[in-house]
Amino acid sequence: MGLACRLSALGLLWALLVCTQSQDQESVFAIVGEDFTFSPKVNGIIREITWMKRKDKVAEWERDTVLPIYYSSLAERGKLETSSGNLTIKKLNVGDAAEYEAQVLPDGDVQLQYTKFILEVLDPPPPSVLNCSVTNDQIRISCAIQFSKDVRYSWYRGGRKIATNSLLVLKPEDNANPSEEVLCIGEVSKTKINNSISLSACFPKSDKSISRGRDGLIAFFVLLLLLFVGVLFILWRRGLLSSILHRIPTKHSGKRYTNLMGSLYTVCSSS
Repeated sequence: MGLACRLSALGLLWALLVCTQSQDQESVFAIVGEDFTFSPKVNGIIREITWMKRKDKVAEWERDTVLPIYYSSLAERGKLETSSGNLTIKKLNVGDAAEYEAQVLPDGDVQLQYTKFILEVLDPPPPSVLNCSVTNDQIRISCAIQFSKDVRYSWYRGGRKIATNSLLVLKPEDNANPSEEVLCIGEVSKTKINNSISLSACFPKSDKSISRGRDGLIAFFVLLLLLFVGVLFILWRRGLLSSILHRIPTKHSGKRYTNLMGSLYTVCSSS
């Protein structure tokens, strides 16, 4: 009796070890709105497969049935591939985050094969932030996306991929044209975040351009002054300037300018 109990206990322990060894667990993540596929480890040809979400059945298939059967939230968004056992959830939402388990029964076997997944569903990443500067004739542009998971970066220039990290460095021999744009693509899971910047934004405005702008403004005011003097000269030659000045009341000095402008307008209109 004692020997039988010991043998039974050993058999139970062996079965527990076999069952434990056949279980695999993997932590995975995806972004809201993406499609995500679970890929269980299967040895042999699948005869039956059941997918569980926590303790609830969400999909199952047996060889005797033609199509898989879906339950609860996967009734409209689930897709089970019967040959591989892969389960795809379309258009993920936050409520899909949970523990999933595939229970597979292969041909010629009575032992189930288990694969467990812990799915984390995250909100989309924020937009990328681009910063650039010029140091020692090198254009340095950084692309940063603040996110809890690793971000894969790619840089494109003229439709051609030129770099694969968060910092882009363009050297003088790269023949960088300030009118060109470079594109940064950050990729998390299946979600891509695009942002571009013109190389001209990396160069600070030079003193020459500021000086040219100031010179242009001065020239504009000089032209206005010459035009005003020219009008006065024409009026003086025609003998109209003295008549305009006589029309201005001397007692109201505060209104002289307004009256002068009105008189000039009247004279110019009559001529």
